[in-house]
Amino acid sequence: MKFNSIRKIFIKKISLILFFILFTSIPINSQSDWFEQESENFKIIYRGSHAHLVPQLFHSAETALSTLKRLFKYTPSEKIIINTYDAYDYGYGAATSVPQNFIRLEIEPMEPGYESVPYNDRFQWIISHELV
Repeated sequence: MKFNSIRKIFIKKISLILFFILFTSIPINSQSDWFEQESENFKIIYRGSHAHLVPQLFHSAETALSTLKRLFKYTPSEKIIINTYDAYDYGYGAATSVPQNFIRLEIEPMEPGYESVPYNDRFQWIISHELV
């Protein structure tokens, strides 16, 4: 009987030690390096690894929006947020207007069927599509 109670206490202590070792070894703030830049019509939220894309994104977004403004006689009431991600195998875009004008932009290579789109035009093409 005494052996079982000692064994239970030992298992509880080992479990508690393992829990603390595992919990404290997980980097809590490793994904908190988000940056923001703004232009006249857009706010881009991105990770440090995407910083080199921001000038091209601003150029593509402003060019796409200027064309759509003329075509639809539309002016956004607030800055449109573009958030870049790199989490999937293929790139895509997604947009919503509730509660904010927001575009999620996956920056991975496109699916093979879209690989004929020149890389520098790809952002403008996707952003234009998501704005409409």
